[in-house]
Amino acid sequence: MYANAITEERLGIAENDLRFRLEYHSPGEIDAFNQQLEAKYSAEYAAAQVAAAGTEDPAKSFQVSLQRALCGTTPRLSSEEVRFIQNERALVMIDCAYFLTRYYFIKTPQAIQRFTFLPGQRAYFNVIAELESRYSPIEMIICKARQHGISTATEGIILHRAVTHYGVNAVVASAQRQSTGKMAQMTFLGYDRLPWWVRPLSTRRVESDQGMLVFGSSESGISFQHGNQRYGIARGDTVKIYHLSEVASYSNAVDLIEASLFRCVHPHPDVFGALESTAEGDTGWWYDKYGQAKKDWKNNRSRLCPLFLPWFIGTDKYPTPTWARNHPVPTNWRPSQETRQMMAKAELYVRSAPVLGKVLGANWTLPRIQAYYWEIHFQEARATGTEKKFFQEMPTDDVDAFQGSYDNVFGREVIADVWTKRKTSYAVYGLVGQSIEARHEPDNDDVDLSERIVPVTYVNRKGPTYRWELWPLQWAEPFGELTDIRDDESHMGKLFVWEAPVPGYDYAIGVDTGGGTGGDSTCISVARRGRSPQEQDVQVAEWRSNLVGHVEAFAFVMPIAAYYARYMEETTNYREPYVAVEQVASVGDTVNVQMSNMGYARFHKMIRYDSVPKQMRRAKAHKRGWFTHGWSRPILTDGFVILVKNGWYVVNSPYTIREMSQWEVHFTAGDKEKFEHSEDFTDDGIFANAMAGFCPNDTKTQAERTTKQFTAQDKLPALDIAPFCGITLCPDGHGVEDATGLRGMMRR
Repeated sequence: MYANAITEERLGIAENDLRFRLEYHSPGEIDAFNQQLEAKYSAEYAAAQVAAAGTEDPAKSFQVSLQRALCGTTPRLSSEEVRFIQNERALVMIDCAYFLTRYYFIKTPQAIQRFTFLPGQRAYFNVIAELESRYSPIEMIICKARQHGISTATEGIILHRAVTHYGVNAVVASAQRQSTGKMAQMTFLGYDRLPWWVRPLSTRRVESDQGMLVFGSSESGISFQHGNQRYGIARGDTVKIYHLSEVASYSNAVDLIEASLFRCVHPHPDVFGALESTAEGDTGWWYDKYGQAKKDWKNNRSRLCPLFLPWFIGTDKYPTPTWARNHPVPTNWRPSQETRQMMAKAELYVRSAPVLGKVLGANWTLPRIQAYYWEIHFQEARATGTEKKFFQEMPTDDVDAFQGSYDNVFGREVIADVWTKRKTSYAVYGLVGQSIEARHEPDNDDVDLSERIVPVTYVNRKGPTYRWELWPLQWAEPFGELTDIRDDESHMGKLFVWEAPVPGYDYAIGVDTGGGTGGDSTCISVARRGRSPQEQDVQVAEWRSNLVGHVEAFAFVMPIAAYYARYMEETTNYREPYVAVEQVASVGDTVNVQMSNMGYARFHKMIRYDSVPKQMRRAKAHKRGWFTHGWSRPILTDGFVILVKNGWYVVNSPYTIREMSQWEVHFTAGDKEKFEHSEDFTDDGIFANAMAGFCPNDTKTQAERTTKQFTAQDKLPALDIAPFCGITLCPDGHGVEDATGLRGMMRR
């Protein structure tokens, strides 16, 4: 029906049964045939119209009357007319594209007209054909820009199935009842505009947002539901065909779709399903389902085939001919930096998506008029503060599409830079030893026997010696892109080491404890401190677990701290790493107490930063740990943001970077900014890294670090102080007299 090879195969079968060669006709030839029938049998057509007037279903009454008159006990149609009808019925059944472009009528703002493929619809249909050629179920999840006509095309495809096939049980739904009603209108309009000699008689017809169109003779039908109903979609039915629109807005997609619809659809080559929507933020079922399909489809582990349709494939609307005529591109126009970035991103995306390249062309570049159109609308959105909505509605790629509801704290450019520069080679360990319960130890199957176990020891100068072991684990990153990191928990309970202890370095550890019940995680982050103000602090290790709470957390902080203390006493002024444990938002008291009992002494002590310098001495502070209050939270969080943005702190953990990508700017009731994680995400890694990066440096002179950070950069060329034209330069940069007495000559 969709793939050329399958269509050709079925054409051959049909021609053998009909005993004549099927002929494709143009829309004009089909219209001419209809006009000839009406002119030749004008009396019968007129009588049928009179019989249909005032009936409950005029289209059905007209069809019944005409069929009785022309195809009853005394057929009136000629053999040529019968053959033409048989030809068309066979082609309609065999070739869906033929049905759509010859017999499916749609309502546009201008008129009711035949369906013609738009570029986005063509890309969509090509994917459908590819799936059919594999003889696999056709189930797709389509994220898109608006106005690509996917709903229109899908309603035509479903109507084609329902009127030409046997036993089709189809369900159509949109997010709201009103939107479902519009989709139902497409179906009924398409059905009513079919010629009477193609259209099957309906046995039940209810035109509403909860209506149906049923064909009893073929036991097929289409029902209409919506995404805010209380009961599951298609619950109690066995469905072969489904189309769900605006899925991102469904009130409870898990119950409506996952637990209901998907349980009613069983794998079979006859299955056709389409979930389609624009994106609405970077959380929720739609975001997760599209991301899972994108990640797992290539590994044959997703039931849904993902498809993204960017704005620029809509060449009919972005822009329309009218807009282009009224807004010609100025001859001296040069794209802005944002526009150039968008153009490069668009061309890269097309090269990486063969389905788009097949429609747009292998060597496609963004047309100048489309770039100009985008720039004008982007600048308008920026001026009105609606950039995020603009990207959701006009996405260049699926990363643009899934914009969060709030501004990101770091900004997309910083997140991309941190992700690109993170260290991707590292060791992974499980912790075993003192106070670590057996349920937290690594599984034997995960242990990498080809690597050596690392022994760790901590000597309590007033008590016993404690011992642990770091067991090397087998590990491969289960993600390719930052957006692939979602609900994966395989990293829990593992120590990731990007850099082993190095002699001569001091280390700092931030600890954010969780409840240990599967929710927020306990996170321990280790940072290697720069030896001078111009050397970066670098995250060298991270451990997190959502099954270890504040009571047990000390058992994991201690071996990690002891591991990084390995060379400190001999090569630095410190015996052990600097440890900062959060005390308020998460309960860190137990960690401090238990580590102290084991002989640990180097803890962060909280001070008031609004005190005079003499009163901010650590010796006078008595509270151990970091205390997050209304006044102190922005000091920590804002400080960490600056550390990352200025390149003073390097984050290596992909899981913390993922949290950073979901850290948003919210506003308090007093209209003050507050950094919060987005729904469905946490900020455990952010806080652990923030304490590791900020707490040891909280009272240091930032101006010194800033100045030296600037002068240490190597972006500028080396200063050339060689003599030129007899002039030498003094250290202060002023010209001095040479042997010839020339002064102040300048390079030309």
